[in-house]
Amino acid sequence: MPLGFHEGLGAYLPQVGDRFARNVMLRHTVCHLGEQMLAAVSFCGGGILERHPRLRLAFLEGNAS
Repeated sequence: MPLGFHEGLGAYLPQVGDRFARNVMLRHTVCHLGEQMLAAVSFCGGGILERHPRLRLAFLEGNAS
């Protein structure tokens, strides 16, 4: 079963788009793209995929359309 990641606004933890708190459009755009990129970098660069070569991931709605 693959792990799926989908970013959303209003998380209880700090987000990369928080610097645009007054502009909801910018915050939403930066959060989706930025948080997805940080998650992908963490998995690829952090060695998780090397330790678990059969692990399957899905990064959903990261402004990749």
